[in-house]
Amino acid sequence: MQETDMNNTFVREILYKNYKITAENVARASKYVELTGEDEQDFFIIQALENVRLLTSKGVKSDSLKHVIPESYLTDLVMTINVRSLRNFLQLRLSKSAHKSIRALANEMLTSLPVEHLFLYKDLLEENKND
Repeated sequence: MQETDMNNTFVREILYKNYKITAENVARASKYVELTGEDEQDFFIIQALENVRLLTSKGVKSDSLKHVIPESYLTDLVMTINVRSLRNFLQLRLSKSAHKSIRALANEMLTSLPVEHLFLYKDLLEENKND
């Protein structure tokens, strides 16, 4: 298994039961979904993505497609948040019990704060500097 690119995707050939997904198709899918590195899970993620592609080609509207898009679909996010809500989010999502992908997002948010605002999050920075 070979780890590649910043999306933490795993590009490789996937063998699941009698099915095979080529490394090229895995690489193409990794542009749209976050892969786990586990063949069985990634097989179903890619299969769900293929189902979305087929429905799109049949003219199914995006309002209907949102019900079949895999949860691992990569998304860009722009948000506004106040200090109290951000602190609450970071306290919850930087926890070791938080899912690794939401924890990575929270850590990226914390380390991306403007320098002049860091004093508001000093305790959280100290708690998470070794992670």
